[in-house]
Amino acid sequence: MNTSLPYIYLFKKMDGQHLPPRGQRYIWMTCKRLACRKRLLLLLLLLPAALHAQTSWRGLISSSWWDPINWTNGVPGASVDAIIGDASFIGLFQPNITTTSSCKSLIIGGSRISTLTVSKGLTIGGNVTINSGNTLSQKGATLTVKGNWTNNGTYTTTSTSAKATFSGTAQTIAGSSITGFRQLTIGAGSTVTLNVNMTVSGTFSVSGT
Repeated sequence: MNTSLPYIYLFKKMDGQHLPPRGQRYIWMTCKRLACRKRLLLLLLLLPAALHAQTSWRGLISSSWWDPINWTNGVPGASVDAIIGDASFIGLFQPNITTTSSCKSLIIGGSRISTLTVSKGLTIGGNVTINSGNTLSQKGATLTVKGNWTNNGTYTTTSTSAKATFSGTAQTIAGSSITGFRQLTIGAGSTVTLNVNMTVSGTFSVSGT
């Protein structure tokens, strides 16, 4: 029998389990424990994304949306809610999106007055909420919204090419503030209900209702 492979050299116990001989059993058990620990570590690394499907802006080192250090739970993606302005915002920097980005839902404002600048395309798979005293500033980029739009603060555009597209199913535009869009598109299959007045200073395209 080849004893150079102790974890392959097996014998049969009465309970039907196979274990190496007594002298080699420690090596086998150690390998088994290490494998379990590796699987456990991998599971723990994946848990934050599964259990904490939201991330809050901290603004610690820059205005970059794409720097994970600026967030409590990493950069938001299509399945993660983005919150800007809660108690986690302890840094000096307001967020700026300079690379095409996405999030599940977007909340601006909470315990700290905040401004989100959208310089490149942003897709929000759920609702957008701008709380009182807070601002969403859009440059010449496309803002795609698949949920409801609630503006209780300030929405501004700094370019005539700033475009908002509603591409969900049943959506509403609401809030205590009037939203002034530059370009607005209601996508095919989307039904948007106006619960508050709005304005469109540029192109207004309706493929839905």
